[in-house]
Amino acid sequence: VASVVVAYDVAARGDAARKAKQTREDPGRGNARELRELNALPAPVAELRRALGGAMTTLMNGAGKRLVGQAYRMANDRIRACDAVARRLYSPWGKLAGLSLEDSSLGWDLTASLAAPLWTIATCVDHAVGDDGSRASRAAMESSGEHCLISLMDVCRMGTEEGLGEVGGPASRAAANAAIVILTSIVSRSRLPLSKRAVARATQLTHICFHGGLMKHLASVPTVFSPCCALLVSIIRARKAEMARQTAMITVACHALLDALKAWNAIEDEKNALAERTKTPRDEEEVAIHEEAMRRAANSMAPVYESAGKVVGSLYAMHLLADAVAACCGGGAWGGDDDRKSGDGYVRGIGAVAESALKPGIFALFDAVQDRELQQLYTMFGNAMGGALRLKFKALIDEYRLVHKYDPKKG
Repeated sequence: VASVVVAYDVAARGDAARKAKQTREDPGRGNARELRELNALPAPVAELRRALGGAMTTLMNGAGKRLVGQAYRMANDRIRACDAVARRLYSPWGKLAGLSLEDSSLGWDLTASLAAPLWTIATCVDHAVGDDGSRASRAAMESSGEHCLISLMDVCRMGTEEGLGEVGGPASRAAANAAIVILTSIVSRSRLPLSKRAVARATQLTHICFHGGLMKHLASVPTVFSPCCALLVSIIRARKAEMARQTAMITVACHALLDALKAWNAIEDEKNALAERTKTPRDEEEVAIHEEAMRRAANSMAPVYESAGKVVGSLYAMHLLADAVAACCGGGAWGGDDDRKSGDGYVRGIGAVAESALKPGIFALFDAVQDRELQQLYTMFGNAMGGALRLKFKALIDEYRLVHKYDPKKG
């Protein structure tokens, strides 16, 4: 197993050197396939990756619980060692030593160090949950699952603390994407014992990624935002017992996702305002890319609302619905100090494109909220923003009753 992991590590470091060169020259250059590979964790070429994966699977089939558990421990130790290096680099002493934390090569070097342990954990988890997984692999996963969860959370935190180069850059997004995908596969296995504290920490990953800066660019939609939405869906569906008394954390996580949508829309509104002032037409391709990214992000978030509406209950569904309506409308009454505000002092909403894609999730929340809570929301909105919130809420209710709510009289 160690020989296979070392071979993967050597090949991944070569790929990281290539990505560092591309990032340094022009991170936005290249076709869609090249940009997608840039946002992925360093890895060997496809043929070598398949060969190493087959070798690892063969070794897992013949290993016992102790040896498979040793592979988990080796991967966790490597992640902790990388975390220690990153902490020294972004500490004040590292800055005094003249180390540039935003240097692309430094970020990719550290990300390459994480590639092999993350691949090891992913391979072991896939083998344990697969049809051909042995009993020893499943037992090792059950004993090491929570330790792996904590290590994966540390990888995401490293990306928010300049530990992997520029925060929100390709290297930090690639490492966070790999960690979130593996974390989702671990959490979605409902029979795997995890403590309530560990599941609660995983729920707050969305909040950490947004406020840590990993979601400050639209490029993070396929790499960070959508995987975070998939993680929340897995937690809601597979970890009902662990989240029974921690439902409020789902509202906090969803609020962070809405904040990301509002921040991206605010940047686009500023570009439109600048183009209007200077009477310069916007690039149609750039506008289309923004709209497609917002639509994709909202489509990823809609299943979160659909899953939460079936689990959280009417009271928390009311809180989720209030945040969603406020985000669709915007308004200073609902914004915090970190929200992007326009010139008139109001907080930007998520935009028409994201609102249209998010409506299936909002309508699912209407299904979960009782008439009493709807009346409370209507009264609570009051005259906020000159009555705009109440008007938006009423328009959503009318559309919900017209196109979504089932009417037995109509069949």
